[in-house]
Amino acid sequence: MAEAALWRMKGRRRAPLDRRLLVLTGLLIGAAASFISWGLPWSDGAPSAYILQLRATKLAGLICVGTAIGLATVLFQTLSNNRILTPSIMGFDALFLLMQSVMVMMFGLASMAQLSGFAGFLLNAAA
Repeated sequence: MAEAALWRMKGRRRAPLDRRLLVLTGLLIGAAASFISWGLPWSDGAPSAYILQLRATKLAGLICVGTAIGLATVLFQTLSNNRILTPSIMGFDALFLLMQSVMVMMFGLASMAQLSGFAGFLLNAAA
């Protein structure tokens, strides 16, 4: 049964599970490991725990954002029933930049820079 799970039907031929996916997964793991360990300062034979924690948090955020963008694009294409259409083609990214520019002109750059993380998020989400 385990062998049957590794095979899928492609027309009349039986093809092995796509090896490209396995290669890309390996490359992703290698890139993540190199991101965390590249130029890491060592002290007393152990890597700096503080920098490791910062890099791991940043990597987790990058993975979450990438997954969310991919899922949003697939959902958008599924709902619109168009595989080519993306939010950037429709101009939603330009609309977001316009709203950010209007907020900076209305409130000023200094007041936008002084917003806390959550307040800035709420203001961006409202725009």
